[in-house]
Amino acid sequence: MMNGLIGDRLPLTNSEKANIILYQYAKDNGYEIDLSNHSRGGMTASVALQNANRNGLTGIPIREARFYGTATHVPWYANQLVTNVEWQHLFKQQN
Repeated sequence: MMNGLIGDRLPLTNSEKANIILYQYAKDNGYEIDLSNHSRGGMTASVALQNANRNGLTGIPIREARFYGTATHVPWYANQLVTNVEWQHLFKQQN
């Protein structure tokens, strides 16, 4: 998130680059993506999605995204999903 706020001055990590490649592959080949993100993996997915959207890759077929103990601010991630599909999001708080 911070990288996007400062204008993408930081380079993408290899994991973020890999996510973008997978997003493009899924879109091009008619696959749907289910994501399960824990801790830093949530940040990786979030930064990759923001970067993809900002660089014209939209319509990414993310069917479901789950976060467990994530470092991601999930409402911001959900807002990015809106730019991809007719997304209906449901937040489930776990006790």
